[in-house]
Amino acid sequence: MLIDALQTVHGGLILSLTDTLGSLAVGSKGHFMTGVSTDISASFVRPAGKPGDTLKMVASLTAMGVSKISSWQ
Repeated sequence: MLIDALQTVHGGLILSLTDTLGSLAVGSKGHFMTGVSTDISASFVRPAGKPGDTLKMVASLTAMGVSKISSWQ
């Protein structure tokens, strides 16, 4: 697990998981050529965990257009 100086899960790991789960959510609808993320962001309101914690993330597809896909984690 990637840990930052405050001994919490590094935000880069959370964003990487968010990106991966977003692609898997799209793939679950039969669209397997998901492309790349060109604009991804997160607002961290509290630490996601610390060493020894189990992280659980769930993604669902909320909207999909021709050039933009939205997912919620």
